[in-house]
Order: sequence, then C-alpha cells, then structure tokens
Amino acid sequence: MSEQYLLNFPKAESRRQKLKPRFALRLGVLRWLFSEEGGGPDAVGFDVPVRVVGLKADLLASWHAAERQKKLRMSLLVPQRVVLVVCAETRAECWPECANPEEILREIGRLRTEMDAAEKEIRSREPHLLDNNMLFEEFAIWNYGKSKDSDYQQLRSRVQALEQSLYKGTRLEKIARLGLADALYLAVPESEVQPHELIDGWGLLSVAKNLELTVLREPVKHKAPPEARMHLVQNMLCSGRDILLKENGLQIMRDGSSRFVKPRRPRKTAEILEF
Repeated sequence: MSEQYLLNFPKAESRRQKLKPRFALRLGVLRWLFSEEGGGPDAVGFDVPVRVVGLKADLLASWHAAERQKKLRMSLLVPQRVVLVVCAETRAECWPECANPEEILREIGRLRTEMDAAEKEIRSREPHLLDNNMLFEEFAIWNYGKSKDSDYQQLRSRVQALEQSLYKGTRLEKIARLGLADALYLAVPESEVQPHELIDGWGLLSVAKNLELTVLREPVKHKAPPEARMHLVQNMLCSGRDILLKENGLQIMRDGSSRFVKPRRPRKTAEILEF
C-alpha cells in the first residue's frame, strides 16, 4: 500500500485594523450596496461634487441600462438610478449649532409619534389618498398632504417648521433641495441618530463596529430627471480621475505637473476591519 502525505499550508495571518470612522462608514455602505438582490451598482464614486462649488456627497452609486438612441442608431448606457450617501461621524454633524438642538429633536420625535397615530386613522377614513399605481402594498405611497384632517395638517406644519429651523443651511437640506438623486441616505455609526430625528426625505443607515449595516429608515421615493442623473455620473467620473491615475502609477500634483509613483500592492495577510 502506497504511503499518503498530507500537506498543511500555513493559514494567512489575520490582524485587526482600526479604520477611520468616515472610511469605515463608506466601507459598510459599499458592502450593503453590492449585496442588493438586483445586483450592485455599475459605478461608484467618493467625495463627488454635487454642485460646481462647495457641496459634496461622500458616496455616489449609479445603475445603468442600454437604451436605443434613434439618432445614433445604436444603444448607449443610460443611468437609470442614482443613490447619494452622506456620512456623519457624530450626530452633531447633522445640524448646525443652534440654541437647543436636542430639545428641538425631542419635540420633533413627540410630534412624529402623534403623526404616526393620525396617519393610521387617515388610512382607514380616507382610503382614496392611496396611490393606486403602486403594484406592491409595502411600497404604497399615501398622499397625507391632501388629507382633510385639520389636526393632522397642523401637526405636519409644526414638524416642517421645526425641521426647517434645525436643518436649514446643512448639507442634508441643501442636497435634498437640489433633487438630483433618486434616493438620499445618511450613514452614521450605530445608535448615533434615530429615524425620527432625521429630516424628511432621507433614509437612515446605521453601521456597527464590525461594519454590518442596518437600514433604519427608507428614503422617500423620487424620480430624478435624466439630466440630473447624468450630471452626477459625470461628476463621479471626473472626481475619481486622480485616484485612478495614482493607483496605476501616475500622480497629479497640485501645480498640475505629474510624476511616476509605485502602484500599491494588495496585502497578503487577512485583515479584520473595524472602527
């Protein structure tokens, strides 16, 4: 009987790597985006300008599909959906300094609880406010703004006024006002911000220490104009130029000159990422 030999290869050593909070938030969001059932985004970008000057998104992701162009007699990839994510390391980043932000947030939370109860009654008394164009009930959209319930409308107006006083001038408010993306998300460390504290229209993503992500609130559905989607995709492409060049051995300097650099090599040791 011939002898058998077992070869034991050394396992890759794993080590823990502490990440900077904002980088960790981005990694958690990226993994979540690429775990979607319909497939991950076709393009992503970091620190993407939303406007020409002064306003950036931490992360942009876009999905594309081929569409026939009659004039060109060919199919071209066209962005169908763009998701914009802002990362905040602390709750204080979500609103500017004002007299009593925590007090305002508590009042907003109390009013939203009353609104939730009122909306449940409205769904029962005013079923015609349901958007019947939605195929699945879980994605149903109710036009509560058209309700005849005067008490509810007063609550709604009060919440809007408080949110405006709290969020006016913040990055969240400015980006939402532009209406360029199909979905807006705020990503924060676990337990940093509660869903009722977030400005209307935004979804809330909570990232744990091990980078596991939980969706605490879905964003309001919005169909961005084709020109707005293309604007963000073009900005994404331009903003990633320098990083792409450096990864491939060419660094662009601040004065516009360039130099050759050694491309980074991937580490052979496995790493446990956390923040």
